[in-house]
Amino acid sequence: MDDDIQDGDDPAEAFDQLRAVIEGQDRELALLRRALEGLAAERAHIDVPDYTETLGRMQQSVDATATGSR
Repeated sequence: MDDDIQDGDDPAEAFDQLRAVIEGQDRELALLRRALEGLAAERAHIDVPDYTETLGRMQQSVDATATGSR
């Protein structure tokens, strides 16, 4: 199963070991969840510029070049 769980004859001890492993995984998942939430919140605050005008001028240049080379 898991390297942290040892084979033994005592079922109660086996369940305690399993519980400890699961609790450790729960803490890891909680940490990952908080990290991802932080990244998502950080990304939401990024100011993305509006490139509409620049892209329009670039498209006009491409169109003019394409029309002039025909």
